[in-house]
Formats: sequence, C-alpha cells, structure tokens
Amino acid sequence: MEDQFVIVTIFFGSLLIGFSGAASPGPLLALSIKETLQNGWKAGPLIAIGHSILELFIVIGISIGINQLLNSDFIAKTISLFGGIMLIILGIQTIISNKEVNINDTKEPSNLNSKTLLLQGALVSLSNPYWFIWWVTIGATLIINSSDHGILGIASMYIGHILADIVWYTAVSLILVSGFKFLSNKIYHYLLLSCGIFLFLMGIYFIYSFFSI
Repeated sequence: MEDQFVIVTIFFGSLLIGFSGAASPGPLLALSIKETLQNGWKAGPLIAIGHSILELFIVIGISIGINQLLNSDFIAKTISLFGGIMLIILGIQTIISNKEVNINDTKEPSNLNSKTLLLQGALVSLSNPYWFIWWVTIGATLIINSSDHGILGIASMYIGHILADIVWYTAVSLILVSGFKFLSNKIYHYLLLSCGIFLFLMGIYFIYSFFSI
C-alpha cells in the first residue's frame, strides 16, 4: 500500500513539474502556435507526442547512465550551433510564408501531416540545448529518485511528465482554434509573424550560446 502511494506521488509530482516547464515560453510553444494556426487543433497534441517520444529515449538513456555524455561541453556546443541554425531556418520560413496563408483555410485543414508534426516536435526539442540541460539536471534527479521504486517508478515519472506536455499543448491549440472566429486575417498574420520572429531570435540566442559555452 505504501509503495502504491509513493508511485502515485511520483506521478503527480512529475505532472506538476512538467506543467511548470510546458507553460514556459520557448521554441516548442511557438511551433505549436504556428502549426495550430496553419493546420488546426490537432497540431498541438501531435507536436507534444513527438516531443514525448524523444523524451522516452532520454529517460531510457539517463536510466542507463548516458547523462554523463550529454553533460559534456562538446555535446552542448554542438546542440547549440546546429539547433540554432535549424530554428533560424524554421523562423525564416514562417516569416516568409505567413502572408501566403488565410485564416479560413485553417478551419478545415486538409493537408495535416501527422508524421511531419511528430518529427517537428522531436526536432525542435532536440534543437534546444536548455532542454538537454533540464534533463541532465532536474530530469536526471527525478529519474534517479524514481528508480528507487523500479521500472514502475520510472514509468510513473515519465507518464506524469509527458501528460503535462500533451494536456498543455492540446489546451493551447483548442484555445487558439476556438478564437479563430474572433481573428481577422491581419491579426492572424501578425501571430504567425511573431512566432517566426521568436523562432529566429531563439536560433540566434542558441548560436550565441555556442560561442559562450
């Protein structure tokens, strides 16, 4: 009975910590907003699931001791450089293409590519060096503490964490979609432009981090 209580505690603790991270502004949130505006509400949960699949590999890796490798300066610099370049490209594409889309086209998305959104969720996470830093510090601590209760403890920690991401990004997408009827094309384009600029600036910041690490 005590073990069951601990497992439940691990789950809810991870869920709350996950919400605090998911709600923080970052490239993944900007991507989710951008894709929701272009493809509809399903974009948010699909991006979150892609992000969660990548985190499954991170959890497994840290569980077998790979966090020491991820904590190296070389890995951090490599992620900062190539991740920054990827975000800059994504930001420029968003800025250039934002005038080509119409808000009325997003209400009934016909070209939603689930695999692309899953991949984008994983790649944008992978491009963020601070995502790695979180996992080799806070995440690794959570995994180590959860591992005292075996696979069930680690699984509870992981499920709680990813559930926070999926619930949050689904909620963001649904809120955006429900507001479509109140959005003019002008406001819609400004939102996309803002997302593109944010992704571009995050890319610049990550490249700056490459030279600062």
